[in-house]
Amino acid sequence: MDKPFVVKDPLGVALIVAPWNYPLSMVLLPLVAALGAGNTVIIKPSELAENTSNMFAKIVPKYFDQKQVAVCPGGVPETTEILKQRFDFIFYTGCPPVAKIIMAAASKHLTPVALELGGKCPVIVEKDADIDISAKRIVWGKWLNVGQTCLAPDYLIVTPAVKDKLVASIQKYIVEFYGNDTKLSKDYSRIINQRHFDRISTLLDRTKGTILYKGGERDRADLFIPPTILDCQPDDAFMEDEIFGPVLPILTVQSFDEALDLINRGEKPLAAYIFTRSDAKIKRLYTETSSGAITVNDTLMHLTIDTLPFGGVGNSGMGRYRGKFGFDTFTHHKAVLQRGFFGESLIASRYPPMTPQKLAMMQRLTGKRIGFSFFGALSLPVMIVSMIMGMLLQLASKHSPRTPTISRSKSENEKGGNKRKREAENSDLKRQAAIQLENDEEENSLDYWKMLAKAFNCDDACSSDEADMMDELLHLCSWFEQSYGIDAEQDEQSDEDDSYIRSLMREDAQKRLQERIKEREKRMQRPTKKAAKKSTKKLTSEESMTNILRMNSLLTLDSRGSSQTTTTTTTQSLSQGTSENFSREGSSQLLAGAFCGVFATELDNAHFSAYASVSVSQTSKIQDEKKSHSKDKDNGDFWGAVEF
Repeated sequence: MDKPFVVKDPLGVALIVAPWNYPLSMVLLPLVAALGAGNTVIIKPSELAENTSNMFAKIVPKYFDQKQVAVCPGGVPETTEILKQRFDFIFYTGCPPVAKIIMAAASKHLTPVALELGGKCPVIVEKDADIDISAKRIVWGKWLNVGQTCLAPDYLIVTPAVKDKLVASIQKYIVEFYGNDTKLSKDYSRIINQRHFDRISTLLDRTKGTILYKGGERDRADLFIPPTILDCQPDDAFMEDEIFGPVLPILTVQSFDEALDLINRGEKPLAAYIFTRSDAKIKRLYTETSSGAITVNDTLMHLTIDTLPFGGVGNSGMGRYRGKFGFDTFTHHKAVLQRGFFGESLIASRYPPMTPQKLAMMQRLTGKRIGFSFFGALSLPVMIVSMIMGMLLQLASKHSPRTPTISRSKSENEKGGNKRKREAENSDLKRQAAIQLENDEEENSLDYWKMLAKAFNCDDACSSDEADMMDELLHLCSWFEQSYGIDAEQDEQSDEDDSYIRSLMREDAQKRLQERIKEREKRMQRPTKKAAKKSTKKLTSEESMTNILRMNSLLTLDSRGSSQTTTTTTTQSLSQGTSENFSREGSSQLLAGAFCGVFATELDNAHFSAYASVSVSQTSKIQDEKKSHSKDKDNGDFWGAVEF
């Protein structure tokens, strides 16, 4: 089956340009996301927050290599030079005019950007809201950092029924938070510099709005502007751009529809707020207006939820971050499709030359999908089962090597080595063999093992029964490979992987063997008349171990799964102390130490008298030699004809 998946790559070198209003968090929040995604980062802190900028320049080199994270302090000239460089991503937090400059510089290299800007964030207060709590939360959100927050409420939209009560509550909480003399409050901040002080003072001089509340007098030397509430019209000076200061205009409307229309007339804000108990009005706000985010019955608090994306839309910015969304922003999601080499006929119509038949096939493949009619629904279970079976086969293929391809000579077939094929063609023969095995199980099992041991040493003169036994052995080889094998694509894995798989198989085989031995011991304690009449000599544990080691020598496979033949290896027979030369190509590396467990499992009640755990050392690699392969074939050597 085809395997589509996504690879998440870091973008590369990211530039973070931070603002002055929150100079610490607006560096660290995107920095964590960028580093988490695997990028390297250059930080450009704001020159207006000079102390914080110097702190970053001093601390960051202590904990990061300059090739990982670098700090570039400075003002407009330094920023201009930095923007001439090519980056893989630029993250900017600030105002729309500067964002346009950064976006223009990024466009020269087609560098993607994330722009976290501001906007005039509206607040709608409906008459069904809790006015007192609403006022308290509005005062906190508006005068936090004296309004120098991109998410701060920029203006209120209220009806005449709500206006007076809301203004009174706002005044109450301003005094509660900052005291009667706001200038003396330690919790009331100052404007960042004289340029911004003059900007806000100019708006206060230009406004035609009525002052509903003012908590003191302006002081340019102290950069102090008192909290101020104005009753304004939509065309007032304070409604032209984001205020970014401690002045709160209030606009009066007659209906909720008018409030929505007022919001939609301006640029898209970074956030919008509404205080109401009406779910219908809440839904209308987030469906009929566009903004970066919405908080209901509070202000700013959506920023504290790191599972929500934070970002603007339109004039308030582009891109998003916070939590997983930040990781995604600094990541390239690379699509990958891994296809197999099957199912070619299904899409053969894509290949030229084009014919009417291929066009018809393409129309069927890309045309209308199968509907879920009554008859179409009947095919749904079949489709589901097919998909599940396909996934299971794909999973199994990852752990199963290819079954060896066995080529037999004519003489070997004449010796009876094709018994399984004959049984498949003749059902009566197969049935008779099963009945015979069931009736004569006790007698036949021991002979079976003796024949098997002899079959490993068979030569050109071996009998047909011994050749049949070899065929049975190959069948079990195939079964064991499918159960414990490795993928054909993994044939070239390291010896360590092969050793690990063999160790797992060996442990499983030992466990199976010990269970059979225990069953055998129980049967041996209660001998039957049938067993007493046996005259056939049982295999001793020494003979069994010899056979196992002989299997190990015979079944050695090149660790790379090569199809070439192997050189002759010599092994010592432990039981007789004689040496035998084997010129073989192994059929499975996985069977080297596990045949005892396989046969004990497959033959069910077959007797096996080896009272020891099997521990076979890892065999050495066998080098490829084509000459020995051709020689083995010419000599009629069966194992030399096994190919993968």
